Amino acid sequence: MLGVAAIGYLNQVGLPDFAKRELQERLAKRGIELEFDWLRLELNGAWKAKWLRLGQADSAGKLSLAIQDVHVRPNYQSLISGAPSLEDLGLSGLGFGAALVADGTNLPPITVNLPKAGVRLGDTGIFSTEGLEGEVLGVQMGISLNVTNALELRELPARISGKPKKEPKPITPESLSRALRPIKDGLAEFLKRRDEIGTDKQPVVQLALGGDAAVPETLSGGITIKAGGITTPAATVGQFELGLNLLNDDSAGEGAKRLSGTLAVSDLVTERAKLKTLTGEI
Repeated sequence: MLGVAAIGYLNQVGLPDFAKRELQERLAKRGIELEFDWLRLELNGAWKAKWLRLGQADSAGKLSLAIQDVHVRPNYQSLISGAPSLEDLGLSGLGFGAALVADGTNLPPITVNLPKAGVRLGDTGIFSTEGLEGEVLGVQMGISLNVTNALELRELPARISGKPKKEPKPITPESLSRALRPIKDGLAEFLKRRDEIGTDKQPVVQLALGGDAAVPETLSGGITIKAGGITTPAATVGQFELGLNLLNDDSAGEGAKRLSGTLAVSDLVTERAKLKTLTGEI
């Protein structure tokens, strides 16, 4: 009866404050800030949260992630075995923030809101995105993913490098800070140089990927980058367009390249040279 009552409480009221504080304290010891409006247990074993906020801060500044709706169903047997895994994960309404410090100076804050964006990892191992598009740091972004056995992509760096897979280590404030430092440094460098780069038209970046990650030959997709009227301290460019396409084996045909691309640049002007047009294939 006590178990039924506890499940009923978690379903109707949500995680009590004392349990929330304990969870926050545990994550804080790993360098992670956590906040949410409420967290409830569904009768099917899934957990739902409203406005989940995660953050990490150190001397280089703070990164934050906000998710309006969270749906997660863990594999409870895997929790018992000590190798936790998920059966279902859904995130919708995404927001990102950064308040960075460089050379002792607070940089302008970054805020990205994608209220219609969502990502889903289903129990069949399919990772997909929905509405993942909008303006990010002055660039119009669009990302479309639909990948089966998506967790296999974690093995891709080891396959490419030929190095053995590294065993995961416990998360500590120091290890988390090291892992996120390249992101903070990259964003800080962008903010410091953002005013040096101008465009007449908003740059556009489109990315798509689909297929079965367990069978790399089935993966296909592409990335397109377009920008116009680019001005920098070193050069000006009238138009820039880069396209890369990845074909699966069936589309590429026997003996054909799976990866191809095109590059087109017009009206390139530097201190030393002028170039009307430049086109090429990759």
